[in-house]
Formats: sequence, C-alpha cells, structure tokens
Amino acid sequence: MLDKESLNQYITKIQSNKENNIQFNNIQMDILNCKIILNHFNTRYLDMNAHDTILNVNQFFKLITDNSTLINNKHKRFIVNAGDGRTHFAAANVFKDAHNNISVIFVDSSLGHNQWIFSILHVLLNNVSNIKTLYIYNKIQNSDGDCLLFSLHFLKKMYKYRDHFESLHQDIFHNRIKFTREENEPFDPKIELPNEQLEQARVVYLNKAIKLLPIDFFKHAHSIKPINTYLENHPDETRKKVNKWQGGETLIDRYHRHKVTRMIKQQTYNNAIEEKQRTYSNSIEEKRLSLAQAALRWLGE
Repeated sequence: MLDKESLNQYITKIQSNKENNIQFNNIQMDILNCKIILNHFNTRYLDMNAHDTILNVNQFFKLITDNSTLINNKHKRFIVNAGDGRTHFAAANVFKDAHNNISVIFVDSSLGHNQWIFSILHVLLNNVSNIKTLYIYNKIQNSDGDCLLFSLHFLKKMYKYRDHFESLHQDIFHNRIKFTREENEPFDPKIELPNEQLEQARVVYLNKAIKLLPIDFFKHAHSIKPINTYLENHPDETRKKVNKWQGGETLIDRYHRHKVTRMIKQQTYNNAIEEKQRTYSNSIEEKRLSLAQAALRWLGE
C-alpha cells in the first residue's frame, strides 16, 4: 500500500507540473519511486536483471568485483550514483563473458561536467585486469534534475539492445574503441578532458556516442542538437519510426510534438539564481509519467 500511495503522489505531482507548464524537478520523489519502477522492470522483462536499488560508486565496485554476483554470459544492469550526497546518476550495463572478462558500459545523459562516477571508478578498477570500462556521455540532458529518469530509460534500452552491448563488449576487449575527441564536435563538455585523460578514464563524448549507441538512446533529448548530430551520421535512419504513437514517429517528429517553452530557474557559476526562457522537448517528463503509471498498474494486478 505504501508503494501505491507513493506512486499516486508522484503521478499527481507530475501531472500538476505538466498542466501548469512547469519543469519537474523533484529528485527525492524520483529516488523514492525508482525502486518500485526497477522491480516492475524485473517482473515485466525476462532477464532484465536490474539491481533493485541505486548504488553509489563504491557499492557498485564491491558488487561487480564479488565473484558470486555476476554469471557468465549474462548481463546485469545498474543505476549508479556519484555518492557523498551528490544527485547525479548514470546507467551501467555489466556483462561477463565465458572467459570471465567483464565489461562495464555506462551511459550518462549529461553534457560531461559530472565526472565523479568515472573518476572514482577509474581509481578503484585501476589494478583489476579482467574488468574494462566504457563511459559514454550522449549529451541529451540539459536540465538539472532528470538524470535518474534518463538512466531508467537507458536500462530499458540496454535490455532491448543486449546483443549490441555484447558486441561493444567485444570491441572493448579487442581495443577497437578510440578514446579521442574529434574536431568540430557540435558542442563541447563544460569541462573538457585531453585525449590522454580520456583514454585513461575510458570516456567518450557525443562524437563517439552517435557511433556507439543505437537511435533509441537519443529519443528523449531536450535539445534538437544531439538528434540532428545523430541523424547526420545515420542519414538512413532519418525516417525510422522510434515509437508506436499514431503509427510511429521519427526522432524529429516526436521532438517537435513534445516541444515546450518555459521560464526556467537556473543556478549560475557564482551561485545566483536566474530565470530564462527556454524552448526544449519535455519528452523525458512524459516518460517519467508513463513509467510511474505502468508501475502503478503492475501493483494493482
């Protein structure tokens, strides 16, 4: 009953914000309901194998290095938090092959200035020879508080494209991925890393994300920029249907259907709060609502 009550309050808040054209920004409600949604995933999708709680980086490290946790030729999926009170989250797909090689592939929706997760993990895994990481920033998030919802979305897509992630596993262990920034990148991270550090930390940005990730990982982009960048590199997917709404929409079509204009409060570098008019897609807010509603229906079954 507590789970139902929590989800009902969550849904009411999401719908209220939607009706008043206000951006949802309540990370505590997201965190509180995340476990229910993860349990729904595990019940609905065979072999989803999502860890049912959010882990900080140190907890995640202990779990994936525990020999009893991972099964050969199986995926396990996680939502990982930077820890120490930080409120940034990323999704991780962990795959262990028949030779006990383990790939840890993160997808992070942010622009690249949240670097705690891969920085801490790089130190922890530095001397673990059978584990290799790949940290992908796909830069579809421009808000302060949606990274947990993007991470839930990524978990579903990691499950859908599990064969693709096994191919990435092979690419990682055969050193086929180049950790270099390319010129003329559409928009740079706020804190740039030189190529040497990218290779050490095994991090890639949008210029590589568009080549490594399937189209569905760009569905809920706040900005049209990463969508255009993806499609410029995959022109054959310009008319590809990415959902079933009214017979299916392209990435561009669904972006425009969800486009809103709002006044958004943002914190500046000197910690002042300023309000600016922004036009962007609120698609991830619709995803938040649909995930909560689906979990509530599941609890009622």
